Amino acid sequence: MNGLEFLQNECKRAGFALDDAGLCLVYRYAEELLKWSKKMNLVTRGDLQTMLTDHVLDSLCLYPLVHKSCDSLLDVGTGAGLPGLILGAVCPEMQVTLVEPRAKRVSFLRHVVRTLKLVNIRIVPTRLEPGMDMGQFSGATSRAFAELALFLPLVEPYLVDNGVVYCMKGAKGEEEFAKFEKENPQTSLQFKEKVKAAYPLGEHGRCLMMFVKYEN
Repeated sequence: MNGLEFLQNECKRAGFALDDAGLCLVYRYAEELLKWSKKMNLVTRGDLQTMLTDHVLDSLCLYPLVHKSCDSLLDVGTGAGLPGLILGAVCPEMQVTLVEPRAKRVSFLRHVVRTLKLVNIRIVPTRLEPGMDMGQFSGATSRAFAELALFLPLVEPYLVDNGVVYCMKGAKGEEEFAKFEKENPQTSLQFKEKVKAAYPLGEHGRCLMMFVKYEN
């Protein structure tokens, strides 16, 4: 079984209904990630299957949640484009903004966007700070940027009313959630639900937490 067949089979097993064009794009992304990671520290090194399972398929866990329900997505601290670039590749109708301050990762992102002709993806080469003129989005996410108590108040101003924050959490997700509830930061975001990811990552799998912005 080659790498593309592996990706197709795993997407079917997880219930990710991707078309052939989307599958080919994210597979080419994994090939580029593997090649660039041999020269610079983008992600933990591994073979092509590792790139597909630990990064592409993990990012696709958000696909059932954002597909057809999110028309603009903000990905903060995207690193190598995870999960925002992956989601933008399989959801060409969704406008995606990737925020990443590290120069090497920005170079990789620009290369991939250019190579794959992803015209719906914008790269912002800086750190997200309060008060920036970023526009507003119907969704926001991050795979490994900050704890909930820090991340949610940061992205809240950039969401439209009824916008959703999609948080990807692992083993410490429940601990972070408890801390967020205890600290109760000033934000118009309200907890919506937790979803067990369709595709597991490691021993504990992936927990997806969603928060919705409600204006008073």
